[in-house]
Parts: sequence; C-alpha cells; structure tokens
Amino acid sequence: TDEQSVDSEVSRRVLSIGQPSEEFVHKSSMWHCKNRRILNCGRYNLKCRNDMENPLEMVKEALQLSIDSNFDESGERRHLFFMSAGALKRAMVQTLPEEGRLAFFLNLYHCMVMHAFLVIGPPGSGLKWISFFNNLAYEVG
Repeated sequence: TDEQSVDSEVSRRVLSIGQPSEEFVHKSSMWHCKNRRILNCGRYNLKCRNDMENPLEMVKEALQLSIDSNFDESGERRHLFFMSAGALKRAMVQTLPEEGRLAFFLNLYHCMVMHAFLVIGPPGSGLKWISFFNNLAYEVG
C-alpha cells in the first residue's frame, strides 16, 4: 500500500548513514581524556533489542556484525552493527562469572577495534598505531 511505501521510505532516510564518524562517535564529556573517542555513543541513541539479556550473546552478535559489515555494500549490516554496539552500553557484565567477564571483554576489545576500522579507518602510518589504540573507548554497563 501507499502507507507502507511511505513508512519504508521514511525508515530508509532515518536509518541511512552519512558519515559514521560524525553520527556514531563522540568525545567524552564525562571522562577527561582530550583525544579519546567513545565509539558506541552516537548522536542517535536509539534503543535496541531488549530480548537479549545475556552480555556474552550481545557482544558475540556485535562482533559477528562487525566482521560481516566489512563486506556489506548496502550498509544494512553496518547499521545493525552500530546499533548493536550501542546496546552494549546496557550490558550487565557484573552478573557474569570471572571467566564470562574475561570472554566478554576480549570480544569487546576486538569489536571495538573493528568498529574503529569501520568508522575512523586504520592509521595512516606505523607511528600512529599506538595513539590509535590509546584513543578508542566503549561505554559498557
């Protein structure tokens, strides 16, 4: 119907990603690190799926989407990844046992690195790699 096509067009415009580094990254006003960028705190803080309570499943999904996003020409999976990374802010990591927290944060680190490559791109030279990793952050739970 015409109403459905209008709704899908509006959704497409709202969900289109112009400049990911402007829409999905910001500098922290809470932390005093002048160059640190919080990758999972974007301009748009849309609520994501609430049916996934397990932090290990949340980070697993985000990591898988980050890998899949590298090969997604339409940008659809990339957008799902950005939303999934944003949902990690609500992950209740304190409920996990020690081994679970270790697995969570290892996967989170890899997810964050993939996120940085997607949004910022890799550093231009070998000397910039150290500051690249020192200036990335995620907000979690």
